[in-house]
This record gives sequence, structure tokens and C-alpha cells, in this order.
Amino acid sequence: MSDFNQKRVLDALQVLYEEGIKCYKPEYQAKIPHYQAIGLAIARVNESGRDCVQLAYAWLEDWNYHDLCAVLEWSYPIFGQTFHQSDLARLQRKINKSGVIVRTEWNTEKSDYDMKTVNVRVVVDEAEAES
Repeated sequence: MSDFNQKRVLDALQVLYEEGIKCYKPEYQAKIPHYQAIGLAIARVNESGRDCVQLAYAWLEDWNYHDLCAVLEWSYPIFGQTFHQSDLARLQRKINKSGVIVRTEWNTEKSDYDMKTVNVRVVVDEAEAES
């Protein structure tokens, strides 16, 4: 990667930002995060969910966010849904959470959703062999 041109990439990202920010109403533009505008610029010319996931996966993998890569692959298979044993542990680490607040039913009296707290757990059970 000795010929990698960081300035050229930064210039390209700036162009994507400038085009993406145009997709928002002027009164909202100042509050739009930089990469959100870049993402919208890309989305306007490419509607492939697979390409979007591959873009995110490449970034996350390069920065060693392996747990998030496992979640992406689980939710949107880009490599065929074959996992390593360690990927299941990664899924559990990222998804298992205690005290998750969930909006349930709309409560007309208070003009808001009712809330409840749940614990989320990924359970890995060995499948029975097919006969």
C-alpha cells in the first residue's frame, strides 16, 4: 500500500459530503454528521444493500471490529452464512444485553408508548442431525 494516496481519498470524501448534504433541507444541513451525508450520496447512486454492508464490513474489519463484522454477516450474509465457532461468541458479546428498554403499545392516554425492560440473549443450541 505504499502508493496509497490519502489526500486523493480525502478529496473524494469531501466531494461525496458536498453532494450528500444537498439531499437535506437547508435548515437541517448543519446538524447532519459528515459520514451520514457521504452515505446518502452513495445511496443515491447505488441501492444495493449488499454493497452497503460490504463497505461497512471492510471498514470494520480493517479496524479489527470483529464482533460487529460477525453481526453484519449474521444479519446480511455476504459470505454465505458459514460461521466459525468464535463468530457465535462474538454475536453473543454484541447482542446480549441486560436492561434493554423496549417501546411496546401506543398509549393514547399519555400520547406515548408504554415501555418495558427486557434482557436479550442469543442462545446457541446444537441442531439435531437430519435423517
